[in-house]
Amino acid sequence: MKTLMKPSTADKSYLKRGRILGQNRNVFFLGIVSLLTDVSSEMIFTLVPLFLSNVLGATTTIIGLIGGLSETTNAVFRIFSGWLSDRVGKRKSLAVLGYSVSTIAKPFMYLATSWGAVLGVRFSDRVGKGIRSSSRDALIADSISAGTRGKSFGFHRAMDSAGAVIGLAVAAAIIYLVQGGRLLNSMVYPGNVGESMICLLQ
Repeated sequence: MKTLMKPSTADKSYLKRGRILGQNRNVFFLGIVSLLTDVSSEMIFTLVPLFLSNVLGATTTIIGLIGGLSETTNAVFRIFSGWLSDRVGKRKSLAVLGYSVSTIAKPFMYLATSWGAVLGVRFSDRVGKGIRSSSRDALIADSISAGTRGKSFGFHRAMDSAGAVIGLAVAAAIIYLVQGGRLLNSMVYPGNVGESMICLLQ
């Protein structure tokens, strides 16, 4: 008869990690990364329907097709990323890959001259989001104890939502203050900062 073994303290590496503002180090930095990434994403992609219709002359059918394909891609890659994360155990590497794909894709929106190019950028960005989301959540879960899951995931989701709100506000301010051509160029900067900060994860 097999005896069930209790997890050793060596398995609880999260107990040895530093804390920042009461949060686990990984949770804190992933929250900051998500905030900055969402600022960049919301600044860009909230305006995509207007850009497609007013600048590129795309029909509502094309706009809906781009949105639908983008979110479907995100969902499919979340499933694949979650499976791969469990199989290979390289959660940080997958998260970095996902953030990198999105960060690299966004500046190309500035060069888009057709709805096909916009679809390519949106597709690439959603691939990145799909790859990072499941592995990022698994990384958070691995970094914390069972008793702090609500606090940790609550902090991360709050930072994520705050990034969306800030992104919309900043986009509105930039539209009001500067020319539209400079708008897309400036929107990629928060995402670039967020991508560099993910290297601080343990």
